[in-house]
Formats: sequence, structure tokens, C-alpha cells
Amino acid sequence: MTAGIIRVDKDNQGLLYDYCSKYAVEHDSSYVPGRDFEISEEHPSYLLVDAGQVIGAVSLMRTKRFRSVGKGRFSIFHAINGDPAVYKKLLEAIRPHLDDLQNVFMFIPENNKVTAGNLRDLGFEIERYSFILERSEPALAEPVFPEGFAVHPLDPTDQEGISQFAACLNEEFKELAGHTPSTAEDIQTWFEDQGHIESGICLLKKEGEPVGTISMMRDLDDMDAGEILAFGILEEYRGLDLGRNLLRYGINFLIGKKLKPIILSVNGENHGAIKLYQKEGFYLIESVVCYFLKTT
Repeated sequence: MTAGIIRVDKDNQGLLYDYCSKYAVEHDSSYVPGRDFEISEEHPSYLLVDAGQVIGAVSLMRTKRFRSVGKGRFSIFHAINGDPAVYKKLLEAIRPHLDDLQNVFMFIPENNKVTAGNLRDLGFEIERYSFILERSEPALAEPVFPEGFAVHPLDPTDQEGISQFAACLNEEFKELAGHTPSTAEDIQTWFEDQGHIESGICLLKKEGEPVGTISMMRDLDDMDAGEILAFGILEEYRGLDLGRNLLRYGINFLIGKKLKPIILSVNGENHGAIKLYQKEGFYLIESVVCYFLKTT
């Protein structure tokens, strides 16, 4: 095996997967490269090898969605034993792929002080905090929506519904730190995700007009667990108990699929959502920090 920095390609991508399977748990694993990961120009990846051993890895998400807002997201940026010199070499390797971006970001557990120190030394700053919540309690009372409101599951052929989902989602989260706008094409890919469940991507509608979104999937880290994503209600419809009932719809849907625990994440500044989740049986299991690096 060649010593030093090597570019990940189809011939050596197994080394990246093996490294991620061992060390991804040390930071956010939402998009860590797995066996279904495809090496491409949208996912440049490098390994640092020493004496035949991989001692560090970096992989960057440069998808159309992220590039459209000048961002990139690290799916892994990690060095064995937190070696600062390895972090520096990995950043140098990936830097040519940052030229057209405004910033790049990643998440790490709040208690990971070693990585946090290395990121700060490299010029990263804290953007926001996010909480991971979990629920293992029995099903809740069935949701009851006001007259005229109903949940509409989407399928991959429903192009109008998918476009409405993307537009509604962007409006719901536009004020939250770190939100990256989604397109209909982005949502379409959710139907191909390994964790997708039939009828798990839904719009809440009032007389045919979208007012809320929710997605229920299998958790990729534990396929026996469920995950709630993209949960929100348009601002003008908040305060009508729609959020509580839509959340209960999602919880009961996943319990009906015999998936537990149920996991979701929420921005630390979204106090209203946190209170709702806690009242519905969720409890904090982890706090993570988003670090970003300005590249221009």
C-alpha cells in the first residue's frame, strides 16, 4: 500500500468503508460512506496511510444541493487518536475541492473535546448545537386533526406532491440555522434510500393545500429502529395542535412497523419543538455540535 495521502477510487474504496465502520461513531454518522456509497466528483475522498495502515480519512459531500448554497458537508473527517498532524494533512488534501464553496461543515458529539480542539486549531467555528432525542414508549392516542386537514402519503410517481413537499419543507425551516434548501430532486432520492418505508413520506394538507411535512424511515445505524425527519408545520398554521397530532401520526406509524426506539434530531434553538418532543415521550440521548470552516 502506498504511503502518504491517497485518493479514494473504485479500487481502494473498501479501505474507506472499513475505516468508517470503525471510527464513524466518534462523530456524526448521518452520511458516513457505507457499502452503498458511490465514489464520484461530488464525493471526493482521501485516506492517509502510514506503514500500511489507514490512520485518517476525509470525505466531502459536494452534491448539487449543497453547492447551490455554497456549502459542503464532511461525511467523515477523522484521524486515529486525534492526531493534529493527520487532520492538517487531510484538510490540505481536500482543500482543492473547496475553491467554489463558501464554507464546509460537520457535526461531532459535544463531549468529543479532542476533535473539537483540532477543528478550532484549523480555523473551524461553532455554528449551532443540535440534540438527538429518543423514544421507546408505547403508541400514543390516535391523532385527531381538525375538519379539512388530512395526512397524504406520497409515492415516487407523485411529482406534484414531491414538489409541494420540498417547497413546504423549505418554508418551515427557513429561519433555522444551518438549513440547506431542498429541491424536488432531493426529495425524490429519499424514495431510493435504504431506510425508506412505503408511505413514510407525507404531507399534511388542508383541503388539498400543503401545510406540514413529516418523513418516517428506518434508522441506518440500526435498521430495527425508526427515525422521524423533515417534521414541521407552516408558521401560519402553528398553534392549532397540528404539530402534536402529526408527530403522533409519525410515532404510531413507526410503532406499527415494529420499529424502536424512535429517534429524531432538533436544532438547539428550536425550543418549541424540543418541548413538544419531550411531552410526547422523547428524551435527550446526545448533544452534537456543528462546526464550520469559511473557505472564502
